[in-house]
Amino acid sequence: MNDFNKAFDKFFDSCEKLIEDHYRNYSWSEELEWREGRKYRKINIVHDKGVRVWAFVNKENGDVLKPAGWKTPATNHARGNIFDKHGGMQHIKWTGPAYMGAITETIREEKEWEGWDDPSNYPDAELDEARVTRKDVEKFLRTEDTI
Repeated sequence: MNDFNKAFDKFFDSCEKLIEDHYRNYSWSEELEWREGRKYRKINIVHDKGVRVWAFVNKENGDVLKPAGWKTPATNHARGNIFDKHGGMQHIKWTGPAYMGAITETIREEKEWEGWDDPSNYPDAELDEARVTRKDVEKFLRTEDTI
């Protein structure tokens, strides 16, 4: 089995688990299936009312793409890559690949919070190294803004 197939299988299994976890508490369920195309693997979500396109994966480079329509992906921005450290799952929700606005917001927040759990970034704060939480840091930052 080549590298693409291994990475795709892992990605697809993770997507199936995401769908399974979401629908665990509902009386209906949805399943994922994939179809082989010339350039892409198309992932569909199947439910009692029919089938809709969920995502595309580029077979050449592993990019995860949001659908633009039934037969074509939105190729303007990849929503992940099955070969990256997240296995393509960083911006995948139960509804499929995230919109770029949500991805941009997530990236911005991650940059803002880089190092939030490192007490050395707060030399004047009395934050217990073993107990610092994101809420502690948010509270600390709010009080710093008001001083």
